[in-house]
Formats: sequence, structure tokens, C-alpha cells
Amino acid sequence: MAIKFFCKCGKKLKARDEMAGRRSMCPRCGSPVGIPGAAPTHPGTTLGPMSIQDRPRFWKTHLPSETLPKSLLPDEENNSFSRDAGSNPLSPAGECPGAQGRGEGADSQKPNDRKEKPPAFFDAPIDPLLVRQVIKARRSPSLIKERHLETRWYQCLLYPFRAWPLVFGLSGGLALCAGLSTFVHRQTQEFAQGISVVGIYALWACIPLLILSYSCGFLDCVMVGALAGEFRHVRWSGRKLDMALKSCFVWTICFLAGPIVPIALALTFWLQAGEMEIVDWLILTELVVVAMSYWLLVLLTVNAKDGLANVNPMRVMELIGRLGWASIGVAMGTALVAILHLLAAIAALTDLQRNEGSGWLALILCCWSGMFWATFLFRWLGVWHRRVDLASGRPIPSPA
Repeated sequence: MAIKFFCKCGKKLKARDEMAGRRSMCPRCGSPVGIPGAAPTHPGTTLGPMSIQDRPRFWKTHLPSETLPKSLLPDEENNSFSRDAGSNPLSPAGECPGAQGRGEGADSQKPNDRKEKPPAFFDAPIDPLLVRQVIKARRSPSLIKERHLETRWYQCLLYPFRAWPLVFGLSGGLALCAGLSTFVHRQTQEFAQGISVVGIYALWACIPLLILSYSCGFLDCVMVGALAGEFRHVRWSGRKLDMALKSCFVWTICFLAGPIVPIALALTFWLQAGEMEIVDWLILTELVVVAMSYWLLVLLTVNAKDGLANVNPMRVMELIGRLGWASIGVAMGTALVAILHLLAAIAALTDLQRNEGSGWLALILCCWSGMFWATFLFRWLGVWHRRVDLASGRPIPSPA
């Protein structure tokens, strides 16, 4: 059975039975607090732990007595009553119990004559680590604020900084794979022939596929964590390779469920247009924007509903109806940002063949920027969808 007690700041604490009589530290205020013993200090009493708010109500109906522990006695606001002297405020004037044995009356007591509390003595030295923690907590009056789920879109900008090891690691892996792919392609075309070319490409494709799978898994965890209201931890696939490959598979199915059609039209138009003009480039951009916007909405629908059965357009329209038409604008803006990053990556790969230093720098910055904004966007969409579900009274999934 656990020992329940209160700190002086009002925090309700609980300790194991074997911790009785020891000292610990309050997690709220950082002050050292003594753990009471399991056995009652005064026989015949059945008082449980009392909070700071319960003590005034207790003293309105009870009077101090010698049978109560001194820790429950209230602090005196005046000098008419002293616990140390053992006086009683209800006793008649001149009948002070502490002065009866000495033959002194109440008139002989000075109004400011009050005994000081004796200093505290401990049976064993206090742990130095505990002392340093208490001093550090008292030097900073405002303790570290607890994290909470974002309530505004701009608060989601801090999430990529919380997950900076994954953002930097995955973006660096994508940049390295993209840069080395051009080198592998150039060397393969120069030295390899026939079936060996296919084998080299197939062997090399495993590494970019692995990095891409972990990137998809991380973004899925960001969105699912926001949908479930998770704010304490940054989750990702970790050593679960099957989870990362499953995320890559889900992204591929979502792409084949609709966005592949405008992408195929854009590719066909680009191959048959010949010399491209401004109008042709606008048409090509519109097709790519439509494809990527729909892809993003399908991913949000699948993660919110937790199933590939929700890739059909009806579910996507229901999602747009719940979030509002602003979701289409957000998806189209995201597609434009993705296109700009894709063009910047192509330019960096082209520059990599001429100047390796500037090419690698531009490619790494492009991949890092893309991963940063993707993390922010997926977190924002998850928080947005959760707020809409809470407002409509829909059931919210719990974080895994």
C-alpha cells in the first residue's frame, strides 16, 4: 500500500512503503520533502493526508490538542498562542498552563515573548545531488513549462526543431543518395554494359529506397502523432524496418489511386509539346499541382481513417467537407512549394557535375529545407484535423 502525503506547495505525492522515513524531492517546486512513516505517530488517530486547502476547514471545527501531530497545527498570526509554550487560547486570562508550575500569571508574559523554532537536525547528511537540484530549482522561480499540443499553425514550426536529428539525418541521407546516384549513373554508362547495368542499378536502388522509406515513415508518424494528440515524444520507425517499408507502400498506393493520372498527362504533354512556351509551362505546372495536392489529401485521409480502403475520391471529398475549402488552398500551396524544391534539386544536381562544392551545398540545403517544411506541414495538417474532430464530437484515436 502506497504512502500518500502532501508537499508544502500543495502537490499530492505518493511513495512506496519501503520509502517511509526517508527524504525525497517534490517534482513541482523542487523542495526537499520528508516521507512520513507508514505507522501512525499517535495511537488511536485515523487522520489521512490533509492538503493545504483542507487544513483551514479542519481548524474551523477542531481545536489544537496535545494528541494531534505538530505538523497539523496552524501557524499563529498573533502572539497570544504558542505551541512551544503549550498555552491554550481559550483558557482564562492569567491561567497559562506553561506558567502554572512557576506561579506566573498571564500578566507577566511579554506580548513579544515568543520562542523561536529550533533548527532542524537530520540523522544523516543530505544527498549533495539533491541539494544541487533544490538550489537550481530555487534559482529559477519559473520551472520549465510542460509541452502541450499546438493550438496555432505557427506553433507547428517548432516541431521540426524538436525533431532536428531526424530532419537533418534523413535530409542528409536523401541528398547523399541523390548526389551519388548521378555518379553511379555516369560510371555505369562508362564501364558497364548489358545485364550488368541492370544489376548495378537494382543493387544501388536498395539504398535510396531504404532512405526514402524511413522518410515516409517519419512523416507518417508526425501526422499520426498529431492526429492522436501526441506532444511528449517525437516518434519514428526506428529499427522497425517493416513499418518504414509499409509507409513507403502506402505512399505508393496513394499515388496510384489518383495522382498518377495527371502526372501521366503532364509527362505525355511534355514529351509531345516540342519547344515549350509560357502557356505550355503553365499547363504543365497545373497538372503537377493537381496531382501533388490530391496526393497530399489522400495521405491525410488514409492516416486519419487508418486504412487503405479510404483512398477513394468520396472519402477525400468528405475530408474536404470537414476541413473546409481552405484545405484545397493549403494543398495547392504545398504542391507549389514542393515543385520549387524539386526544381532547385534538379539545378543542384546539374551544378554538381560542374562544381562539386557548390553543387553539394545547394543539394543539402534543398533537401533540408524540403524535409523541414514537410515536417511542419504534416504536423499542421494532423493538428488541424484533430481540432475539427474535437469540435464535431468525433472519436479521437489514442497515441500508440
